[in-house]
Amino acid sequence: MKETIKLGLVLFIFTAIAGGVLALTNDFTSPIIAEIEKEASFNSLAKLFPEADDFKEIDEELLGNIKGKYAPIIEAHEALKGGETIGYSFKTESSGYGDSPIVAITAIKSDGTLAGIELVSHSETPGFGKQMEEDKFKDTFKGKTTETELIPVESPSSENEVMLITGSTISSKGILTGVNAAREVYRENFSN
Repeated sequence: MKETIKLGLVLFIFTAIAGGVLALTNDFTSPIIAEIEKEASFNSLAKLFPEADDFKEIDEELLGNIKGKYAPIIEAHEALKGGETIGYSFKTESSGYGDSPIVAITAIKSDGTLAGIELVSHSETPGFGKQMEEDKFKDTFKGKTTETELIPVESPSSENEVMLITGSTISSKGILTGVNAAREVYRENFSN
């Protein structure tokens, strides 16, 4: 009996020490991870709006209202050139086939057309996930209007059609959930 209590106490002490070390490590690494994620997002914004010289987060209250209505939206920025707004970007999280969400940025020019999309992170099946990252797929979004919902098809030919990744309907629809949410937010809040 004494031996069991002694082993339980030793196990408790080791567990408490390990928990403390993990908590300290998390406190130390959390700001670094957040900074790396922020830098990756800004690199994506710079790809989507190469002519922009600044990106400004949209008003916090407005973003809160948007998030309340459109669950996929997690961030929004205004793209500026010489102090003038040239477009907006919307960072989204949506479900795909993988365990973690598809995190993407949708960029919309001030004229209401899509500047493009960039994938920030995903855990989709490697073969299909790689196709989502290719320009061949992402380019089908460029120039599309915000007027109508985008749909995935095998051979896009219409204004509201983008490429369907064959064999990966769930991933394609996951990306479109975020893009269509961004499109709606733009139309409701930022179009002239």
